Amino acid sequence: MNQKKEPLRCSRIKTNGQRCRAIANRNTGLCAVHSGSVPRLNTEIDLSEGLISVRKFLARTAMALKRGKIKANDANALANLCDKLIKIHQMIEMEERLKEMTKVLEEYKSRGIEDAELVDLQALESEYEK
Repeated sequence: MNQKKEPLRCSRIKTNGQRCRAIANRNTGLCAVHSGSVPRLNTEIDLSEGLISVRKFLARTAMALKRGKIKANDANALANLCDKLIKIHQMIEMEERLKEMTKVLEEYKSRGIEDAELVDLQALESEYEK
C-alpha cells in the first residue's frame, strides 16, 4: 500500500487561535513566514516625515507586489490607506494655512483696513513677521 505522507504543518498558533496550516520546515517545525525566512513588508510609516514617508511606503508596497511578496488585494488595501493618509495630511495643511490667513485678516481689521487689494501686501507681511 502506497500511503501518501502528510506534510509537516507549521506549529505556530495564529492570533485567531487557529493553527497555521502552511507546510513547515522539518528542522524548525515552522513555515517560512513564521520562521522569519520570508521577509515581511515594512509597514512602518513615520508620520513626522509627512508625505515623504507615505511615498516611501507606497514604493515598498509596489516593489513587494511586483516581486510577488504580497497579494494584489493587500497592496490595493494599503494603497487606499495611504490615500486616506495623504488626504488627512492635505486637510491639516489647509487648516494651518487657513489659520495663518485668518491671522493676517485680523491684522488688517485691527488696522481698519477693509479692502486688502488696496494694500501693499508685501509691506504688511514684512511688518507682520517682525
